[in-house]
This record gives sequence, C-alpha cells and structure tokens, in this order.
Amino acid sequence: MKEMFLRWWFLIALSIAVIHQVLQKILNIQIQVVDSYLDPLLFLPILLQLMLFERRYLFEKDAQYVFSWYQILMVVFVVSMVCEVLFPLWNPAFTADYIDAICYLIGGVIFGVFFNTTSESGLIPILPIVKF
Repeated sequence: MKEMFLRWWFLIALSIAVIHQVLQKILNIQIQVVDSYLDPLLFLPILLQLMLFERRYLFEKDAQYVFSWYQILMVVFVVSMVCEVLFPLWNPAFTADYIDAICYLIGGVIFGVFFNTTSESGLIPILPIVKF
C-alpha cells in the first residue's frame, strides 16, 4: 500500500490563501497591498505542488520526480498570459497588472528553489492508496 502525502508548507500556503479570501470577501477586511499581491504570490507554489502531486500519484511517476526549470517557467508564462492578458480582454472586471506577473514569477522561483524536492522531510500522510 502506498500513501499520499502533502507537505507542511503547502498546507500553510493553502490556509493563508483561504483565510485571506474569507477576510477579504466575507468579512470585508481590506488591506490593499495584501489584497493585490498575496493571491498571485501564493498561486504558483500551490498550483505547482498540486501538479507535482498529480504527476506522482495519478500518472504514477516515482517519488523522485521533480519539475525541470523549463516546466516551472512554462507554467509561470502560461498562467501570466491567461490571468494578465486573456482574462482582462475577456471580461473588464479583470485588471491586467504586470506586478501580478512578477508575483507569479517569484512564486514559481520560490517553488523551484525550496519546494520542488524529493526530500522525505516535512511530509504529512493524508490517506492510503489501495490499488485493485
């Protein structure tokens, strides 16, 4: 039996993102800098970890599988283009902001340097996988 794992930093980043959304959207607590740049900064590390999780467990790559810098930078580029170019063209409620693209890049680099690892430390088991 194989176990699925989440990393402690991933759970912290996800918790911060959810808490921020609750504060901003439900409780109407506005902190301009945080409201503008926290989500783009956290988005890429969360997305890339979910993609890595998908590759390792759904596509059965081994636990040593990590993303190359090319893969990370391509995800940063695609997300930046979709969120900062296509969405504002599609709907005027979205705003193009080059600083968001910089935040996406910083998040991608943080993931690549610190979190794109095969290390066994910091793993939290969430459920066993049973193959039939």
